Amino acid sequence: MVTDLYSLPAVQIIGDPLDETLEKVVETVQFSIFCFTLPFYIFVIYHLLDAQLRGVEDLSTPFFKLCVTTAIVDILWIFPRTLLNNYLGAMFPKWGWGTRIYLFLDGFYAHTYLYFAWTSGICQAMCISVLATNRLSAIIFPNRHHHVIFFSNFSTLVTYFQIWSTQRLRIAYAIQFLPGLMAGMATLFDKTQLYRNSKNGVIPKFRK
Repeated sequence: MVTDLYSLPAVQIIGDPLDETLEKVVETVQFSIFCFTLPFYIFVIYHLLDAQLRGVEDLSTPFFKLCVTTAIVDILWIFPRTLLNNYLGAMFPKWGWGTRIYLFLDGFYAHTYLYFAWTSGICQAMCISVLATNRLSAIIFPNRHHHVIFFSNFSTLVTYFQIWSTQRLRIAYAIQFLPGLMAGMATLFDKTQLYRNSKNGVIPKFRK
């Protein structure tokens, strides 16, 4: 736990510093977009998930289920490198918001932010890859990709997806998340350090 902000080493800027006015304008625009994007994204995903829970067939295909799991990564971690994680873990402390909380959490905060920051890139890449594979299978194997409807014992209507069955869909979920979560664990063994910037904000970094 750090009690004095000024006891932290100052962050070293390599090269010419950015124009502060330009930096402030860009960050304000980005934050404004974030404030609109996050609620709207949650709104869309909520209704998509609600439709799946109600059994709306057109929105309950494996593709849309994979979209929901991808949205989890987007909202919690990504969007230009994260939605929540980026602002809670990097931008707010950089601006000097809630500095006492970040100083109190110290190493726990630094490790948590850096873990998810590194994990997010891999998870996002895997989510996009799985979604692309789903779309590719729809093009190459259209007859095996779309759902098949038949009557079992001439009484029960059964619908299933030949390629993206429930069991295989669980494997797809694991591919989306597990590689990134496991790779990110490597960051937990590195030492971290909080730095103070010119705005009296906090920046977490790995210690060299």
